[in-house]
Amino acid sequence: YGDLFTTHVFGETTIFSTDAEVNRFILQNEGKLFVSDYPTSISNLLGRHSLLLMKGALHKRMHSLTMSFANSSIIQHHLFGDVDRLVRHNLHSWGHRVLLQDETKK
Repeated sequence: YGDLFTTHVFGETTIFSTDAEVNRFILQNEGKLFVSDYPTSISNLLGRHSLLLMKGALHKRMHSLTMSFANSSIIQHHLFGDVDRLVRHNLHSWGHRVLLQDETKK
């Protein structure tokens, strides 16, 4: 195991890179030299409409729309506060032991 290695941690062969320069090169050449993808188990968890699974122009457009929406003052002052309270409430209700797979199915 070095800066670049393969594993089967997600149920299929997955290539990992912990090298910043390699990661930058891969991201800069996405769609040209490389096609990145998430393992099926992660894709299923994220859902087929996840922004993380979108590619190319669609990803760029959806990212731009999402960020402009998230940066609006109404959202920042109201929705984020509500989300924060809900997350804190649910985390508190979990207690000491969390079965993540069970929680994600709720």
